[in-house]
Amino acid sequence: MAVRLLKAEAAGMYDVVLINRPQPAGPGVDSQLSAYSTSLARGLAYGTNSADHLLNVPAGRMSAFDELPHDFEAYLQRRAVAADGGGFVARKLYGDYLRSTLDEVTARALSKPDAPRFFMKHATVTTIDRHADGRLQLAFNEGGGQGRLLADRVVLALGNFSPADIGVPESSFYDSQRYLRDPWQTGALSGIDPSRPVVLIGTGLTMLDVAATLKRRAAAGVPLSLIALSRRGLLAQPHRLHAESPTLLAPPPDMFDVCSARHYLRSVRRAIHQHELGGGNWRDIVASLRPITPSLWASLPEIERRRFLRHVRPYWDSHRHRAAPESAALLADLIASGELKVLAANLVRISEVAGSARVTIRLRSRAATIDIHAAHVVNCTGPSSDIQAEPLLASMQCQGMISPDALRLGLNVADDFRVTNAQGQPTIGVYYVGPLLKARHWEATAVPELRKHVRAAADEVIRSLAFLAQ
Repeated sequence: MAVRLLKAEAAGMYDVVLINRPQPAGPGVDSQLSAYSTSLARGLAYGTNSADHLLNVPAGRMSAFDELPHDFEAYLQRRAVAADGGGFVARKLYGDYLRSTLDEVTARALSKPDAPRFFMKHATVTTIDRHADGRLQLAFNEGGGQGRLLADRVVLALGNFSPADIGVPESSFYDSQRYLRDPWQTGALSGIDPSRPVVLIGTGLTMLDVAATLKRRAAAGVPLSLIALSRRGLLAQPHRLHAESPTLLAPPPDMFDVCSARHYLRSVRRAIHQHELGGGNWRDIVASLRPITPSLWASLPEIERRRFLRHVRPYWDSHRHRAAPESAALLADLIASGELKVLAANLVRISEVAGSARVTIRLRSRAATIDIHAAHVVNCTGPSSDIQAEPLLASMQCQGMISPDALRLGLNVADDFRVTNAQGQPTIGVYYVGPLLKARHWEATAVPELRKHVRAAADEVIRSLAFLAQ
C-alpha cells in the first residue's frame, strides 16, 4: 500500500506515514525463525529464515504489481537466485523483495522536487479516534513514550493474526509450558525437543512448516515422533512441477446456475471429471475459479455460506491452498518413515499429567476415546480472523468504528474498501486491506488477490484525498 501511494502520479499532494509495530527478539531465538515483526515486509508469512519454508504460489505469480507480472522474477534474477516462473522459492526471499521494492520506490520518489514526504515509525497504535476537526487521531507507543498523529486517511494493513487457542474444556492448559499457541512467535520452536513426541493440532500448511523445522533441528539419525490431528485428517495437496506458471482455463460454465454450496461442489466435480477424461489435471479446474470466486461467494446466501464453511471448506482449503512440491515431498517422506502420523479425529481434551501433555481424541466414526502422551502440543490451526485478537481493532469495534461480519471471517467493508461501522455505514477516512477481506471476497490471502485489492484501495484513497483538496 505504501509503495502504491508513493508511486502514484498524485503522490505530491499527500504525506505517507508507515507505522510498523516493533517486537524485539528475545533470548533463545530459533535459528530457523527471524524476529519477523522487528522489520517491515515480514509478518507471519515471510519472517522465517528456513530454506524449508517455501512460498506456496509459483514465483511467476508473486509480483507485487499485476501490471508488472514478472517483477518478482526479475528481482530473483538480480539476486542470482536460480528460479523459473513455475518454481517455489523460500518465503524469506519474498520479504526481501517487498522491502527492497519499498526502499527503491522511496528513494526514487523522494528525489523528485514535488515528492511526498515519507515517514516510517516503529510504534504500536493503541487507539484511533475522531478529532474535533474531523480528522483521525492516532495514539501510539513509541520507544517507551507516547505520541499522537493526525491523519486525513488511515489504511489498516495489519496482515495475519496469530492463531487462536485451540478449543479445549480445560483452558488452564493454555498456560502450560507443554502448549505452544503460536509456532511463529520468535524463538517458539527452540523450546521443543524434536526427539520427544509432539502433537500438532492441524494438518494444513502451518503443520507442514512446523514439521519441516523440527526435522531440520533434529539430530542426525534421531527420528521424529509427530502426530498431526484434524477433524478430517486432510493434508495440503501438492502443486505440480512445471517450468512456467500455467495458463488459467475458463471456469465451469454452469457455476452460477444455482447459488448453493452443493451445486458449486457438484459443478466443480463434473468439470474435473470431464477435464481428466481429456488428460487434464484437476488443479486446472480449481485454478479456473480464482477470477470468479468473489462473485461466487457474494452470490451465496448466508445459510449457504455456513453450509460451505461446515462441509466444504476443509476440502477447498486442502486443494486450493496447495504445498510446494518440495515441501509435499518432505511431508510424504516423514509419513513413509513413520516420523509423522496423520489422524482424522476430534479433540476431546488436553491436560498436563506428570510433566507431559495428555491429548484425548476420538477418531472419526469411533465412540471410544484414545489418550496420546506427548512432550509438547503445537497449535497449527493457522492465522486467526477474530478481530478481538488485535487490540487496536478491538478498541475500534468498542467505539463502533468497525464491525465483524456475521460469520466472523473478517471485517465488513464497503465497495471502496472503507470499513463499515456498527450501523453498517462506511467509516469516513478508514480503509482496510488484507486477509480480513475474506468476509467479502473469500479469496483474500494470496498475493495474486491481495495485490489487486491493494491497488484498488490505493486508488480509492487517492481519489478521496483529491476530492478533499477541492
